[in-house]
Amino acid sequence: MPKDKFLSIKAGPPQTIPAGHGHHREWVEACKGNGTTFSPFDIGGPLTELMQLVNASTLIEGPIEYDTHSGRIVNSSTANDLMHRHYRAGWKL
Repeated sequence: MPKDKFLSIKAGPPQTIPAGHGHHREWVEACKGNGTTFSPFDIGGPLTELMQLVNASTLIEGPIEYDTHSGRIVNSSTANDLMHRHYRAGWKL
């Protein structure tokens, strides 16, 4: 492609999201009280919950009915078991 036809085109849009220091460092600094993470729990928590529901739905047949308040799938015990880990005797969360 001839360079002279593309000289007026800029490399890309301006950067609008600030560069971060990495997820782990942001988390540690937020724990210390120095700012917040780029994706706080009120965003990351529901997003993770949704992705786990999508994962569970691929492993069972039929629709899933999910109760957001209890965090349980109400119409499939098989799918609900996929959402929670079974802990060894003497351990619980």
